[in-house]
Amino acid sequence: MAYEVSFRCGLMRAETCKLRTILRNSGLICYKKIHLIQAFLLSKGTFQCSTWIALSLVFYRMLYGCILGMYRDALGAHHNPMSVNDMFSDDDIIFNNTLIYPNTLIRMSRLLLFVRIVRKNPPGILDFLLQATFGEGSWASCLKDDLTWLSVSDQFRACAPFSLDEWVGLFALVVRAPIPFGSSARPLGQMCQPTNVPFVLVV
Repeated sequence: MAYEVSFRCGLMRAETCKLRTILRNSGLICYKKIHLIQAFLLSKGTFQCSTWIALSLVFYRMLYGCILGMYRDALGAHHNPMSVNDMFSDDDIIFNNTLIYPNTLIRMSRLLLFVRIVRKNPPGILDFLLQATFGEGSWASCLKDDLTWLSVSDQFRACAPFSLDEWVGLFALVVRAPIPFGSSARPLGQMCQPTNVPFVLVV
C-alpha cells in the first residue's frame, strides 16, 4: 500500500500543477471546476481504490491532504498568508460545497465493488468472501465497517443487524431484475452521493 498511495498522491500533485491555471481562473464557474476535480479523482486519483485494505493514519493523511488541496484550488480557498481571517477549515470547505469526503470515496468504491461481485457472482469468489476471517485492517474487515456505515443512512437503517450473508442476499435481490450493462450498482451509487451518505462516520 505504501507504493500505491504514494504513487497516487504524486500523480494528483502533478496533475494539480497542470490544472492550476484552469482551477484558479476566476472566469470559470465554480461548479464546473468541482466537476472537473471530481471526475479526475474518480478516474485517476482513487482509481481501483475499491481493492485497498485499511490505510494507516499516515497514508490516509497523505491522501486526504492531496484531495483537499485539489478542492481548495478549485474553490479558490487555498492557503494565503495575506488573508488568514478569510480561511476556512477543511470540514467547512467540504460541508459548505457538498463535496465528497476522501474516506467516502474509498468506502463508496469498495461498496460498489461488493455489489458488482454479488451481481456477477463469479465462481468461488462469494463463497471465499463469506468464509473469510475479518482480520483487523483486511479488505473483508473494511467491507464490514463500510456496511455498518451504510446502515446509518435512512435507506439501509433496517439492515443494521445484518450479517455479511444477509447483505449478499439483499443486494442479490435488488439487482436480480435485468438492467442495462454498467448500471448494476446505480441505486447504491445514488445513495452514496454527498447529499445521501451519512456524514457522521466519514471522518
